[in-house]
Amino acid sequence: MRIFFVLCLCFSQVFVFQAQTQQDSLTILKPIQDFFFGMQKQDTALMRKQMHSSLNYLRTFRKNKEGQTRIDGISTKEFLLAIVKDKTAQLDEKIYRPKILVDDVLATVWVDYEFWYNGKFSHAGVDAFTLIKENEIWKIVAVVDTRKQVK
Repeated sequence: MRIFFVLCLCFSQVFVFQAQTQQDSLTILKPIQDFFFGMQKQDTALMRKQMHSSLNYLRTFRKNKEGQTRIDGISTKEFLLAIVKDKTAQLDEKIYRPKILVDDVLATVWVDYEFWYNGKFSHAGVDAFTLIKENEIWKIVAVVDTRKQVK
């Protein structure tokens, strides 16, 4: 009977840990989802709310025609201005298959994505976010992505 009790206690702790981990994952993903929802709605205030004040540059990595890695970047200010430049544009970045790593107040999230512009597929790749938990709120501190034209 004691062994049964100990086994039940151990399994209950495993399930509690898994539930907390799943809830943590949802909490960590929320600012990323809200960031892209803001992009879709062209709501730069909502996007900025997901960003830590130290986020000042976004980078993109891709290969040029010669197969060499090219690094492009844009300031946060320029990026947000580009989002609202054409009010008729439909911007939709669809993310899926998140991979989340967490250590205390630091999280990294990799997500596959497809970017759609005015209802047409534009490109795909991987977004990599670094987030920090400050005052119990997760904020985006870095964003890099790869960009591939898929034929």
